[in-house]
Parts: sequence; C-alpha cells; structure tokens
Amino acid sequence: MRGPAVDVDDLAESVSPNRDGAVLSHRSPTLSSLADTLMKLSQNMYAETLLRTMGKQRSGVGTADAGRAVVRDVLASWGVRPSEVLMADGSGLSRYNLVTVDAMVTVLAHVYDDVRLRQPYLDTLPIAGRAGTLSARMKGTAAEGNAHAKTGSFTNARAVAGFVRTADGEPLAFSIIANNYGAPPDTIDRVTDAVIVSLAEFRRGAPSALITEP
Repeated sequence: MRGPAVDVDDLAESVSPNRDGAVLSHRSPTLSSLADTLMKLSQNMYAETLLRTMGKQRSGVGTADAGRAVVRDVLASWGVRPSEVLMADGSGLSRYNLVTVDAMVTVLAHVYDDVRLRQPYLDTLPIAGRAGTLSARMKGTAAEGNAHAKTGSFTNARAVAGFVRTADGEPLAFSIIANNYGAPPDTIDRVTDAVIVSLAEFRRGAPSALITEP
C-alpha cells in the first residue's frame, strides 16, 4: 500500500491489508557481531535479550526463567556446581547475582579448551590497552594487547575475568572479584591491573616479585 499512515480501522474493507502475509521481515546481525558489542562495551540490554533468546530457542518461551534454566544446564555439563552460580538476570546488574572465582575459571578453561568456542569468544573480549572497557588500562605493560578480559562493576563491586599469556607464552585463565571494599574504585582497578600484569610477566621457575599497590 502507498500513501500516508492511517488507522487500519479507517480503511475501506476493499483495501484492507492482507493480514495473512508478512508485514515486515528483519534479519538481525550475526551473534558474533552482537556479542562483540555486548562484551566490549558492556551492553546490558544485549545481555538481557540474549538470556531470553536462549530460553526461547530451547523451550519456546522467551523469559528470564527459561534463559536461566538453559544457563544452569550448560554450566552443570561443564562441571560448575549449582551452589557456585546464583543468577538473577542476564546483565549482571542485580545484587542477587553471585558467582565464585572458581566457577568463572572453570567456564573460561572449558571455553579455551573447546576449539569451536575459543577464538570466537576471545574475539569478543576487551583487550588491555587496546579495545573496549580495558582500552585505557595496562598501557605500556606486558599485559597490553595480551590480556583479553571482561570487566564488570557497580557500587562496591568490581570484577574482571579472562585470559593472559605469560612471558613464556603459557595461556592462563584468571578471575578477580572485589566486593564491599572501602578503597576508591580506581585503587581497586590499579591493584587488579597489577595482578594481571604480574601474570603477563610470570615465568615458571623464576622468582615471583611481590605485588605492591601502584
């Protein structure tokens, strides 16, 4: 049909639209493209939508409950105990979300060991000193361009988890979570960055340097 927009009730029956045909068809960007925006920019709406989409794909119900059931099943198959992950939403913004660092490292190790998942997942992560939420952090260190990790934060909680290669080229998975701290957030970030840089500089058999607050 052509012409200005009108209320369908104002149209004559003879020119009413065909309700049996498609009015609009839209194909979204690929999941890898969406995941890149979700992870590098911490796009919370994308994360919430992804949770519901997973539920819709499995059960036909696009709800948070259906999505959480998918996540629980996958994590259980990867060896993560239910007590290690309490999930309230898809974005991680709820105070009711709880996860252990052991669970995070278990997930990361599983993803890295699966050749189907490793590179697509690595490609989505912020990169220290280069891209995403880590673009301004760890510049000029052994972690720059090396550490690939997802950040997360809200009041009195900051976290980062991902991968870094040591000075010997050994890949490491790490997870650092700080809760209920009394220091300024930028102090927490500096200490966290120092830990990641220390991992990037690590050599097996070499004496370990003490990490001090920058």
